[in-house]
Amino acid sequence: MPSRPPPWAATAPPAPPAGSRLVTVLLIDGNIGIGGDRAALLRRAAQLASSDGSLLVEAAIVGIDECVEVHVEGGHGGRGAPFWWARLGARALIAEAGAAAWSRSAPWQAAGRTCVHLRR
Repeated sequence: MPSRPPPWAATAPPAPPAGSRLVTVLLIDGNIGIGGDRAALLRRAAQLASSDGSLLVEAAIVGIDECVEVHVEGGHGGRGAPFWWARLGARALIAEAGAAAWSRSAPWQAAGRTCVHLRR
């Protein structure tokens, strides 16, 4: 894992106004992998959610648990700087979520996507 802050840290949404929290936090399209540190992202989601809030996460369809260095390639041959990205299947996501004070509900599949509903 890199020691530098993850790419999303600079653009992470600010906390809701003082005294309020989100009822539901949503991470779709593989965004659990941003920065490669899924534990940090799960903890951040817990900070944003209310004490009885939920986290809806899209997981990888396959049983996978990996962190790889990737980069974005532009349509004209340009290549962005490398960054870390994690991919997690439902089982790995649920295992990781407990350390961030999330408890699981049953994963489900719809329209070719696997989702996990976590609760505080």
